[in-house]
Amino acid sequence: MIKGLTDALFLQPKGWFKFLKRPRPTQPIPPAKWNATLKRLQDLRLLEHDPDTGRLDAHPLLREYFAATLSKNQPEAWQEGHRRLYQQLKDSVPHHPEGLTGLQALYQAVVHGCRAGLYQEALNEVYISRILRGTGSDGFYSTKKLGAIGADLGAVACFFTEPWQRLAPGLSVGAQAWLLNEAATRLRALGRLAEALEPIRAGVQMRVEQKAWKNAAAIYSNLSELQLSLGHIALAVADAERSVDYADRSGDAFFRIVSRTTLADARHQQGEWEAARHGFAEAEAMQAERQPEYPLLYSLQGFRYGELLLAEAERAAWGGAVEGEGSEACAQVAQRAAQTLKWVEPQDWLLDIALDHLTLARCALYADLLHGRPPGEDAQQHTEAAVAGLRQAGDQDELPRGLLTRAWLRHCLDDLPGTQADLAEAQRIAERGGMKLHLADIALTRARLFNDKDALKKARVLIDECGYGRRLPELEDAERRLGQAR
Repeated sequence: MIKGLTDALFLQPKGWFKFLKRPRPTQPIPPAKWNATLKRLQDLRLLEHDPDTGRLDAHPLLREYFAATLSKNQPEAWQEGHRRLYQQLKDSVPHHPEGLTGLQALYQAVVHGCRAGLYQEALNEVYISRILRGTGSDGFYSTKKLGAIGADLGAVACFFTEPWQRLAPGLSVGAQAWLLNEAATRLRALGRLAEALEPIRAGVQMRVEQKAWKNAAAIYSNLSELQLSLGHIALAVADAERSVDYADRSGDAFFRIVSRTTLADARHQQGEWEAARHGFAEAEAMQAERQPEYPLLYSLQGFRYGELLLAEAERAAWGGAVEGEGSEACAQVAQRAAQTLKWVEPQDWLLDIALDHLTLARCALYADLLHGRPPGEDAQQHTEAAVAGLRQAGDQDELPRGLLTRAWLRHCLDDLPGTQADLAEAQRIAERGGMKLHLADIALTRARLFNDKDALKKARVLIDECGYGRRLPELEDAERRLGQAR
């Protein structure tokens, strides 16, 4: 029984309600008759009933029929029913329930709240306040700590009347821009990159028109990352430059750092090494000033800086065992990642922890190869932790990075089936999402591991098409080795 919704089925009217004259007087359903009704409906496969919990569930087609009929013919009753379910669900769990199972009632409450027309209330009081636990540095509980990307996208979808283009009426302008960005970031994390472009562009335009510079900086940073994944490196650089401009206008110290690392990363992929190095160094100096107790770039920003600092060691490791070459960089970056891992582990930030493990895995792998030895325990353990963590974080855009590192490591350990499995999985993810930079990396990795000339040709086409200057030196190394130098 749901209080306030199904009382009339089971309880006698109380107070002055019992004196009301009704067109068809009703009496509470006796238990025996109720159970017989449930049994008959269950026998007809129209209803599922769990006698232990009292849970009832109609056949999906039956639910769909009555929902459509009620919403069309009695819209007020439809909304009132959903309002009561919304109230019941959000009151049925603690304010901040733990884990994905604990959040299920709140996710359902968002659905019913939106169907009741309570869009702004469901957004503020349930989704933001209780599911995300806020949007600050310690917020986004469901995504950062649980990796519940798909569940979150389902909740965000409730605020759209036409995914991902038209938002529901009654939402504030600020809420609309924020939801467009939320939809885009979750679509991207799920590997649905092409779908993410339209809402993120619409959201950033709204923020610019509002002169909400901090929000505009954040969304342009996200847009730059999305363009980069799609292989639109020149556009990624331009959008990152806009992010820096708006962050500076806002004066927000955090987004001034983030926007600069986004721009530095885009320039790194473009092959603009010195500009990228300067951008990361500037951002890290700002970080040390903002949080003296955390003087290094950490999380995604620290991972990207680590990739730049490891670039020469990575190239040398692909070229063969060269005693000592690149080892100093491996040691320095490993020290940085070990420190930042200590900072993020207490926060339970799944993606950040996984990326630090990936950096440590690469440092150990490159160092082993540069010294002419097979990958050791450090490389293997950190690689497995990275891949497992990236899966748990649910970010499909980042997972291929871990799979490619593990494919290389497995090849070094003569695990050819494992190598092929990792390459194949990375390929499926990248192809499904149109992730051209990952596709270039996969082709180049396959060419180098298996002396595959066809894969090398594919890598050349993708790298040239995207302007992927970061990989040009490595591509040319591979072409010389395979006799395909231009």
